[in-house]
Amino acid sequence: MAAKTSQEDDLVSDINIVPLVDIILVVLIIFMVTSQAHQQNEQMKVQLPSAAGSKAEEVKNLKVILTQNGSMYLDGEEVTELRLKEIIRDSLQDNPDLSGVLVADETIPYGEAVQVLDWIQSQGVQKLSLSVGGHR
Repeated sequence: MAAKTSQEDDLVSDINIVPLVDIILVVLIIFMVTSQAHQQNEQMKVQLPSAAGSKAEEVKNLKVILTQNGSMYLDGEEVTELRLKEIIRDSLQDNPDLSGVLVADETIPYGEAVQVLDWIQSQGVQKLSLSVGGHR
């Protein structure tokens, strides 16, 4: 009688090399492409500007304080409308992008604060904000 062989004996226990070779070739191609790109970057000579010696300009912004009695202060000293107009004109000549803050006392009616805000904007200051509260 012929002996029966089991199914386990029929299985091939060899490692399939074809997918392994495919993966190795793809990785090899990737390495070749990236090494070429790296060599091209090293050959490209670019002189980049340095900023070690430059200093950032300190931009002075206007801070006008409007008190409860209607007086205006700039940099801690009381100013009149005429003096404030001169300061704004001089500051705009130095810095056309001048910005400012109007700090109004919280007891001042909103309309008065807006009038002063509009007056400062009419002098040429375009970037202006309103802050209501105490003197900081």
